[in-house]
Amino acid sequence: MVNCLLNDDGAIEILGTTRGIPASKAAFDQLTAAGAITQEQIEAHQIILDATGPTISPYFEHPQVASAIGDTLEEFAYGQIDAETAADDILYNVNEVLDRVRN
Repeated sequence: MVNCLLNDDGAIEILGTTRGIPASKAAFDQLTAAGAITQEQIEAHQIILDATGPTISPYFEHPQVASAIGDTLEEFAYGQIDAETAADDILYNVNEVLDRVRN
């Protein structure tokens, strides 16, 4: 099923670049040949692929991490805590979640 969505000519045509430049070589080649991917898009995509530096942790989307950040930001937004307290709380709560998840 997944292979069909990623590599089937019809599926490639339907999805096009709705999700950006596809990772599938077959899809990339087909869409490039059809003119659906421009040279500028290819160059911009390559800049992203070549970039170095901090990466986004897969834990960022973890529900408990998201909750620890979101709940604290909500308290800050409503003026219940100041910025320094919010930063301290986020660090403490996220580290607690990560300690539980990783062990």
